[in-house]
Amino acid sequence: MAIPRKEALKRLKGHAPTIEKHFRKIAADPTNWSVLHWIGEINEWIRQMEEVLPHVGVKTAQKWRAQIEEWNAKLRS
Repeated sequence: MAIPRKEALKRLKGHAPTIEKHFRKIAADPTNWSVLHWIGEINEWIRQMEEVLPHVGVKTAQKWRAQIEEWNAKLRS
């Protein structure tokens, strides 16, 4: 299914601040019982972002892939 570039960018830009907010919550309280839930949400948003990458163009997709890889590295650490 083709997604207009504008819609794909909206999705990418919409998830990014929420992902960062969740990382801040995890860093502020790593023993919180919600950490696993927050990680699950981050993983789902990243999955959704990866789905729309083919619709934003090569250069833009490369930029977002780099950001997604950075977030994935944070999740692994």
